[in-house]
Amino acid sequence: MAKTPAEMVMMPVVYRLPGMETARVVSNLTYSDVDNPHLLMDVYLPAVMSERAPVVVLIHGGSKPEYRAKDWGVFKSWGRLIAASGMVGVAFTHRMDYPEPFLEEATADLTHALAYVRTNAESWNADSDRVGLMAFSAGGPLLAGPMSERPSFIRCAATLYAFLGMQPSTIPMFVARAGQDAVPGLNTAMDQFIAASLAANAPVTVVNHPAGEHGFDMMNDDDRSREIIRGLLAFFQTHLRASFST
Repeated sequence: MAKTPAEMVMMPVVYRLPGMETARVVSNLTYSDVDNPHLLMDVYLPAVMSERAPVVVLIHGGSKPEYRAKDWGVFKSWGRLIAASGMVGVAFTHRMDYPEPFLEEATADLTHALAYVRTNAESWNADSDRVGLMAFSAGGPLLAGPMSERPSFIRCAATLYAFLGMQPSTIPMFVARAGQDAVPGLNTAMDQFIAASLAANAPVTVVNHPAGEHGFDMMNDDDRSREIIRGLLAFFQTHLRASFST
């Protein structure tokens, strides 16, 4: 029987690493002073941290904050994967929605989340000057601000099956494409971004899952999904200079 969307998002990522289950989790942090009780953050820490670790911030797609995307299986497992890879994973809820995007509100939420991470990084033994962003699906447009403003602490960014409409980035980007993505217009916009990035000789890494669906990291339990996930983690480790490899 086919899974409902609510069941699908609770699925974990199809790739696992030793150390995922021993990651330490700091849950339900209030990162913003906006009057919304659902704007919360979870922080995933490696079980053992001998030095300050870089940070990867996960940006979910279109979902009302009351649906608490940070608590979905896919983001919980990504947080643990990042922690098991020697980095600090951050998952937070924001106000990006669908079909009404609330882009301005969600952009403000990302700004507040990044400020909270940088302010509190020392208490987590994290490095506030080595931050990567990872956007999923409709969360892709939230990268436009950081990509254009280029704050020095944002070292790289990655996207999985995400809408991309910003200008080519001058910071390293990893773009993962799902060849069988059925979301209208998504791959067309992504392909235009990829073509523009290559034409501009931008530092972009493009990977394609020919049989991949939207959400292939949890939906397509196959070698290609695992290869892409492994490569994405290595991308962050390289550009954030994490201390050990997968």
